[in-house]
Parts: sequence; structure tokens; C-alpha cells
Amino acid sequence: MSHIFKETLGIGFQDFVTDVKLERAKILLHSPKMQISEVALLLGYSSTGYFSRVFRMYVGISPSEYQTRISYLENIENDTSINLYLHRWKPIQS
Repeated sequence: MSHIFKETLGIGFQDFVTDVKLERAKILLHSPKMQISEVALLLGYSSTGYFSRVFRMYVGISPSEYQTRISYLENIENDTSINLYLHRWKPIQS
């Protein structure tokens, strides 16, 4: 059954499940109030450490670093002074 899944989608079933879980983790980590341990538990990981290792292996950074970067980017987007500056900026025409 697993080989049919891989032939059809080009990815093994376990990798597919992990991808789905990690995409959900990314969404959950958008909330700065969400603890890494809560995310791990909600996604069915029995260990926060194991979840963190899997996340780092697939995403390239730790869940806490991901959450920090997302929070920083969202703060920039919500910063009114930066938005006003960007909206006033006009590209130089050649």
C-alpha cells in the first residue's frame, strides 16, 4: 500500500504525514502565546525534543527560531510607521 502512495504522490506515506503535521505546526507557531510543548502535544508528538528535531530536519530551523522570525515579520507588517513609509516610497523611473 505504501509503495502505491509513493508512486502516486512521489513521497512516502510517513513523509506525507510528517509534512502535513509540520505545516500545521507552522500555523500554530504563528501565535506567540503557543508553547512549543503544546504544539508538539497537539500534533501527536510524545516528546517536545523529538518534535523539535523533526521540525529542524524538515524546516531547517528550530520551532522556537521559526516562532521568533514569524513574530518579528508580523510586527514589521503591523508597524504603522514602516507601512506609511513604504506606501509613500515610489520607485525611481528610468
